[in-house]
Formats: sequence, C-alpha cells, structure tokens
Amino acid sequence: MSSGRPKSGWKRSVEFASPERLHYGQSMAMKIRIHKGSHEIGGTCIELSHEGQSILLELGTPLDPESKPVDLTGFKAEALIISHPHQDHYGRMEELAPGVPIYIGEIGRRLIDAVRIFRKREPMSREFRYIDDLKPFKVAGFTITPFLVDHSSPESFAFLVEAGGKRVFYSGDFRSHGKKGKLFDRMVKHPPKDVDVLIMEGTNIGREGSAAKTEEEIGSEIYNIIKDQKNISFLVCSGQNIDRLTCAWKACRDAEKTMVLDLYTAWILEQMKCKPTKVPSMEWQWMRVLFTGGQPRTIEAYPEYFGDFLNRAEKRSIDKGKLYKRPENYLSAIRLSGAKIVDAYRNRREHPVNVIYSQWRGYLDQSRWKNSPEAEMMAGFQDDKAIEFHYAHTSGHAGFDQLKVFAEAITARNVLPVHTEHMEDFMKYFDDVRMLGNQEWLCI
Repeated sequence: MSSGRPKSGWKRSVEFASPERLHYGQSMAMKIRIHKGSHEIGGTCIELSHEGQSILLELGTPLDPESKPVDLTGFKAEALIISHPHQDHYGRMEELAPGVPIYIGEIGRRLIDAVRIFRKREPMSREFRYIDDLKPFKVAGFTITPFLVDHSSPESFAFLVEAGGKRVFYSGDFRSHGKKGKLFDRMVKHPPKDVDVLIMEGTNIGREGSAAKTEEEIGSEIYNIIKDQKNISFLVCSGQNIDRLTCAWKACRDAEKTMVLDLYTAWILEQMKCKPTKVPSMEWQWMRVLFTGGQPRTIEAYPEYFGDFLNRAEKRSIDKGKLYKRPENYLSAIRLSGAKIVDAYRNRREHPVNVIYSQWRGYLDQSRWKNSPEAEMMAGFQDDKAIEFHYAHTSGHAGFDQLKVFAEAITARNVLPVHTEHMEDFMKYFDDVRMLGNQEWLCI
C-alpha cells in the first residue's frame, strides 16, 4: 500500500463492462453496481449480481435533501442486507417489492421500529431475518458472512459475499476508536482471505485532521464540564448513539449528577437488553426519565408493543419542578430537535446553561436551516451569552490511518470506494483502486 497508485503491469481481476457484454459474455461472473454512494455520503445502495440473481447491500435515504433517490421501479432482488440501523443505510427499504427478505441484526430491527413508532408510524411489516457475527447464511447463489464492526450504531456489520468462486468484502461503516474497538483489532489480525474486491467506506477521506478521540476521552470531557456546573447541562446527541450515552452516564456517576432521558431514549436503551451488554438503562442509579410532549400517549397507543415499559418508566420519572429547583444536579440528554427545551432554561439563573454538542458539526451548517428551525436555534446557541456551548464529539467513521490499516489487512486485489464525497482521493492513498460511478457495472 505504499505507492498510492494502481500497480503498473498488474493483471486486473475486475473490469468495466457494458450491459450487453454482461448479459452475453459474463453470465458466470459476479458483478457489482453502486446505485448510490460513489460520490456522496448517505443513501448507499450497492447491487451484487451472479447468474441473473441480485442482492442489495443497503438501501438508504440520502442525507442531502437535493440528492435524487435511486429509482427502483421494476427492480428485482433476492434479498436486502442492512449493515446497521442508520437511515442513510436503510431508509428506503419499504420501496422494495413485497416479499423481499431483509437481513439485519436483531437490535438493528428493534431500533428501526422504535423510530417509526415514536414518529407515529406502524412497525415495519416486512420479512426480517436476523443475522449474527461470523454466522454465514445463503441467499440464492450467494454466501454471506457478517462481521461485527465498531461504529456509532450499537450493532453494525461488514459482509463477506461469495459467489461463483469470487469474494467481495463490504466494510460497512466502521472505526477503531469506539467502545468496540477490539472488533477492528480482530479484523486486522484475522482478516478474510483471497478477497477480490474490497468495497470500503471513505466518509472521512477529505476531512483529514487530528486523530479521532476515543469514547473514553469524550466521557472525560463531559465529566469536566458537569462536575462543578452551576446550572443544568444538555447533551445533544443521537438517541441511538449508545456509546455516547454510556460514557455520559459514567460521567454523571463519577460527578454525582443525574442523567435525564426522555421516553424515546429510555426505550432505545431497553432494546439493548435483547443481547448481553453493559449498556445502562433507566433503572440504573444516576438515571431518571422525563415525560415530555406526546410521548406517553404514543406508548399508550401500542400496549402490546411496549408491555409494562410505561409503568416502569413512571417509577423512574422526574418532574420539571425538580429540574427547575436544582438544575445544577442534572445532565439532560436531548436531540437536535430539543433546542426549545434548552431555550426554556436560559436566564433562569445567573449562571449559564451548558450545551454539550455531541454530533456532526455539519448539522449546524446554515445550508440545513431551511428545513430545520431547531438546527438554526441550536446553531444560535454558539454565540449566546446565556449558554456555554461545548463541542464534545468523535466520529463514527474511520480516519485515514484506520482505513489504511484496514485495507492493508484485507489485501484485496481491488479497492472500490463508497460512502464518500472524495472518491478520487482514494487514488492518493491506496493501490489498485477502481473508481466506479453510480450505475456502472464492475465485473470480477
């Protein structure tokens, strides 16, 4: 991986092919087509085809509202395989024809349903089949082996796909600096062998900078902010960023502060109980639940789905009066949409409110405000004298050094960029790169 360019004189194992040639001359080959993701982050959709049958890896919603979705009219797939429950990887799966099975981790499926119900939509009525780490499964002529990876989603997979004697490895979204960093080490020490094509994410290509912080370092930053606070603190992060919520709870425990969740976030933590984990839940010490808005009514509307959750949450609830009376005792976990909650605490005391922003900075960019007044309000807090605005975040994606170690370990014959805004930059850093535009076929 030292030269940074495709090796001269090397016999190519993959080639671009026209649809006609694919149909007549390459029927036994495995073929790859990126429907979306070769030039953008989000909306990922990759097709693998062999002997006239296809599977899809991901079917996501684009992050850019101006990005044109993939047209799946008349498309036939044997299966859809989802790496993790972020909407830019699964958000459009309802558009597939009925009867197409969806392979996903059990936690992933639970989190998808949680989002839908709290947005007043029915749970997904599709055929889900659960996958597990290192347990191969077959779809038509394909054999797929999932590999758990470290990412900001609690259950994320990479996939080895085999068909026709060829092997494709799809990295999914991954990193090495999270709480599951040992999974990265496992991959590097025991990589899949004889990989023809590595389809590798490149979210942070073009964003090179200082090394990513660990979740432990983020937890220390949160602790230092809240330990001597004179007013309430708000942690702005995704309700599904389990690593971040866990390190925030540890900071509260060490600082003897109480972490406050809304019902949605408390329910997300409940879903983690389906697998052995050390994730905190609402019953743990230094944790309380705040009933807000219409969330209780949403839960009451689905008694079979939520079971006794609401009754248990009531036993761990806290009212706003306690928060207003002693705000310095609390760290409240909110999402970007909770900007109005922060506004309610401004100027209630002579001491400023802490806002600990723990998400991608891009959400505060002015170009996104037109569809999100909450983002505009949150961005305004950065210059508000009644608010101490802190940035404590680390990426859910691998940096350049991690990507290089990963690619060197896999030693694939070709590297295919995806989930990146800087596909061309792969040529600077990796050997044997094949740049594939959206809708182009690559034949192994």
